[in-house]
Amino acid sequence: PGEQWTMIWSRLPVVGTQPTADPIRTVCVRVAMPSGRCLIVYGTVLPWRTDPRWLPLRGGAAFVHALQAQQEDWRQLRRQYPKDILCLAGDFNQDLGPKVYAGTAKGRDELRNAMNELSLTCLTGEDADPVAAVTGGVRRNIDHICLDSACQRTIVRRGAW
Repeated sequence: PGEQWTMIWSRLPVVGTQPTADPIRTVCVRVAMPSGRCLIVYGTVLPWRTDPRWLPLRGGAAFVHALQAQQEDWRQLRRQYPKDILCLAGDFNQDLGPKVYAGTAKGRDELRNAMNELSLTCLTGEDADPVAAVTGGVRRNIDHICLDSACQRTIVRRGAW
């Protein structure tokens, strides 16, 4: 009781918090940007292959179960704040490469579908994966930042060490 796995810090004003389906592993805030628009930041920790929290569900089934609940949060946020920019960030425990390094193929496919449905671009997966870049594709990133596709014009520096 009282566990909180995710936190969001912002130097910009937080104008409100939003309820989430999983108050232990997710958190959501609206941040006022200098442009006058708001940025919704949804922080998450999604299940890993051996995560015991969702037993009897394990692996891809547990991941999809948690993802679907969070995806409904994301849809609700889109409906409630259609002009806000949506950002998902956190430990997804799922790579988004061509071969599965971490997570499951089912989890990867469902995560890609969820991002496509909500017009989100993963800035840290697929060809933009900074971990794959420094490891020659041997390892892949499982911590991701996904942003509204409409914001793709924004210059983003990616890096890994």
